Amino acid sequence: IMKLDRLNNRTVLMLHGGDDDVVPKEGEEHFYKEAESLYRNRPEDIKLVIYEGGNHSITIKMVEELIIWLQEKL
Repeated sequence: IMKLDRLNNRTVLMLHGGDDDVVPKEGEEHFYKEAESLYRNRPEDIKLVIYEGGNHSITIKMVEELIIWLQEKL
């Protein structure tokens, strides 16, 4: 959060399990809220998806979300 300026207009996709007991979702939600202000003119370039019930594992649904994101942004 202290180096948000280093995002340099990069697109940002964050995917997080809602029940992650290794990395709590609140940290990512806080980062998103802080970074969101940098994307006022481009809100479609920052996205946080919380998968309720998900844990600290990557799921097929997350991979599908990533593929869609990359297809849109590349």
